[in-house]
Amino acid sequence: MTKDKRQILTVAEVNAQAKEVLEHFQVWVKGEVSEFKRSDAWVYNYLTLKDESAQIRGIVSNRVLAAMDFDLQDGQEVVVFGRLSVYERRGDYQIKIEKIEELGKGSLQEQLEKLKAKLQAEGLFAEEIKKPLPAFPEKIGVVSSQDGAAFKDFRKIIKARFPGVQILLKDVLVQGDSSPGQVATAVAELDKNNLVDVIVVTRGGGSLEDLWGFNDESVARAIFAAKTPVVSAIGHEKDVTICDLVADHRSSTPSNAAEEIVPDQEELFRQLDDFASRIKQVRERWQDFPQEIDQLLAGIKSGYRRFVKDRALSTELLYRKVLALSPEKVLARGYSVLSRQGKIVRAADKVKVGDNLKAKLAKGGLFVTVKGKSKK
Repeated sequence: MTKDKRQILTVAEVNAQAKEVLEHFQVWVKGEVSEFKRSDAWVYNYLTLKDESAQIRGIVSNRVLAAMDFDLQDGQEVVVFGRLSVYERRGDYQIKIEKIEELGKGSLQEQLEKLKAKLQAEGLFAEEIKKPLPAFPEKIGVVSSQDGAAFKDFRKIIKARFPGVQILLKDVLVQGDSSPGQVATAVAELDKNNLVDVIVVTRGGGSLEDLWGFNDESVARAIFAAKTPVVSAIGHEKDVTICDLVADHRSSTPSNAAEEIVPDQEELFRQLDDFASRIKQVRERWQDFPQEIDQLLAGIKSGYRRFVKDRALSTELLYRKVLALSPEKVLARGYSVLSRQGKIVRAADKVKVGDNLKAKLAKGGLFVTVKGKSKK
């Protein structure tokens, strides 16, 4: 008799797995209210949302109902926000409602989509106008709450990766009616007179209502008007605000913003050591080349470490200088290296008419015979 290799679950196990999967989902749902039952004796009230072809059960607390500015009744078209939940004993799933709005009365989601369409039509989200981030910022302006976890996480990672960077914080409310005005003003102030190299607007995650200040038109226009590159790091990766769309760069979290804005100092030092080693190998291969190579090698490491301390130079500049003086680059400009029996010829009086020489070029080489000499 063959052994049954199927994985057979109990009903309870199926319902438990369904609960684990479904209860991660937060959703906005629109539909018609039906079978609404208010209960004064229980914390939760029950209703059904339906459309032409389906329905879903819902529960809503007295607290949520008390916060509404209209009376909930059967037959009303509404938009609700909530989290899916599973009642394991019966295998039923429902939506635990956290907010209810009248459909057609300007729900937050409808307002958001309308403003998105308006700003997109005006070109505020266009990729081609977004400014690049500086490679090595000296001063970072941050628009956030000084007491929030978002700013603390951002600052911690910046200091760990590149401790010489200065952080200038504009402490603002990141939630509530006053938040948009404060955020827009802070962005404009940091943008004045090249005060900082990059501006970061950040806060932690939350519901659509919590993040609503970052869907405000005044904030979007302040970011768009800024000459300084702006990074938006609002909420978690799944949260996308208008602030994210109009910014020059969007980071999925405040911590990721810090990692994307500044390099890792220790990694730069490792790259420098590797770079210096490779240049040393080039010098050994061309030990008879002019003294400029030796002089450049002597200054590379001290010059780079001075850059890290003073935050004034760039690695790319040093790299280009090295390449400009490398033997290959010199030969590429039309010069050649003459040698006789493996030794480089530096002066005409070191050879005789009739001597056979080798000329190394940028590509390949020539064997030449001395036909005559001159003093110039």
